[in-house]
Amino acid sequence: MPSFLDFTFASDAEIAQALGKRLAAVRLRRGWSQAELASRAGLSRNAVQTFETAGTSTLSSLIALVRALGLEGELSELFVLPEPTSIAAMEAEAVGQRKRAPRTRKGLP
Repeated sequence: MPSFLDFTFASDAEIAQALGKRLAAVRLRRGWSQAELASRAGLSRNAVQTFETAGTSTLSSLIALVRALGLEGELSELFVLPEPTSIAAMEAEAVGQRKRAPRTRKGLP
């Protein structure tokens, strides 16, 4: 059973580092060097090393790494749209939302 990252109490840096380590583990299971993954992703070996150790990368580099590893399907859940709701459900949800106070004109109470 795969273990999932718990984002609840993790900082952005901790999440990024964990993601880097997980992609490194996938790379190692495939028997690829960092240079081979970099070549397949169209990146420098230094970019791969930096992501795997520190978790820092550009979004486009992360996408290139994910694609090179064949993990595009793992990202698909990020792009699932919520089920459409009825107008009545949206109105009921809006009732509890905070409303702004009306603006006052200068010089008027």
